[in-house]
Amino acid sequence: MGSTVTARLLKGFRDATPEVEVVRRTYLGRLEAVAQGFGYLPIETPALEYADVLLARAGGDAQKEIYRFHDHGGRDIALRFDLTVPLARFVAVHAASLPLPFKRYQSGKAWRGEKPQKGRYREFVQFDADVIGSDAAASDLETLALTARCAEELQLGPFRVAVSHRDVIGSLVRRHDSEANLVALMRVVDKAGALSREELIAALGEHTGGETVQAICDLLDTSGSYASEGNAGVLDAIERVVGPCEGVARLREILSLTGDQQPLASALQVDPSIMRGFEYYTGMVFETQLAQMPQVGSVGAGGRYDDLIGLYSSQQLSGVGMSVGVDRVVHALAEEQGLPDIRPGGDLILFCLDDALAADYQRIAAACRAAGIRTDVYPTARKLKAQFAYAEQLRIPFGLFYGEEERERGTVKLKELLTRQEHPELSLEEAIEQVRAAI
Repeated sequence: MGSTVTARLLKGFRDATPEVEVVRRTYLGRLEAVAQGFGYLPIETPALEYADVLLARAGGDAQKEIYRFHDHGGRDIALRFDLTVPLARFVAVHAASLPLPFKRYQSGKAWRGEKPQKGRYREFVQFDADVIGSDAAASDLETLALTARCAEELQLGPFRVAVSHRDVIGSLVRRHDSEANLVALMRVVDKAGALSREELIAALGEHTGGETVQAICDLLDTSGSYASEGNAGVLDAIERVVGPCEGVARLREILSLTGDQQPLASALQVDPSIMRGFEYYTGMVFETQLAQMPQVGSVGAGGRYDDLIGLYSSQQLSGVGMSVGVDRVVHALAEEQGLPDIRPGGDLILFCLDDALAADYQRIAAACRAAGIRTDVYPTARKLKAQFAYAEQLRIPFGLFYGEEERERGTVKLKELLTRQEHPELSLEEAIEQVRAAI
């Protein structure tokens, strides 16, 4: 035999155990159900795209973090770093056959070669939902409402949906320093929450003069100083700093459409520090943050991108969307609070009492599965202690016994594995009904 290869993981990547993966897939199922409830349709896009497609509007750190290489045909390709840019390419390719507005959702992996951190990996799963072909405030509002419903479905406690508009800071900077590097200033503002006041002023000062720096600081102070006056009060304060602008007008319209719609109305907070990192955002932007796990950062975010589709098509189509970082949530729970109680295994296990009855076990299992019961069959007649240990590790709640004696009587014995309560002398139909009633 040849030498063995050392089993090891690439830095920044991770395996998902069944306990983690069942939670992740449960969350994805819930999020997809929410999107379906809003009328969104599923699509799928490839993991690989031409590099120039992905880099057309990546901007900032994304260009540095992209996994890019040449394939065997010499093509310059890259792994997608999110699901939004591939969506823009998808719409450009399929525009003639799509209904407009086009509402889509997608779950899938993305890759970024960023420095690994706690809870952040180079390969991760996202859930996205977008509306293409509508520039209406109603679509902005629907995206926020969808995001709030998704956050509610994660069942992770109180949350806030912090919203802003890129034109707010854009108008302020154009008013005070039209020559300033707006994109660079936005990147600084996007990281303001992690900076001290002195660090923020210094970082802003690298790109503009003192008057503009003070105006930006005044803008960022509005969400704290006027929070007690509600979103309308914060917007009034923002307008006093910035002056009338498209961004403030759109945010007022979104608030008027929100009304008392829950859970969004209670969670929505105007916060001018929200910028988002990608350069393709052009309008409303937002982030969803968990009150009980602030260290996780944003678990759901997005915004409006009115120029992205035009990079790949002569047809100009507005877009607005949201994304949930499912992996970030799941791994934060695993490390800090504990995963929710979602069983990874089945509902019922057939214990193997006699290898000669293997065909009967398969017949019984097929009947149970046809009744909607997730059924496992232990493959060999090992000692019952080993079979019980297997069922306990998978937290399977019911066990079915069928030996030669049960075969002669035409019965089965059902056991509740947690309480050890037994139900002997049942017909298979009766056992199925008991399990179905319990699950």
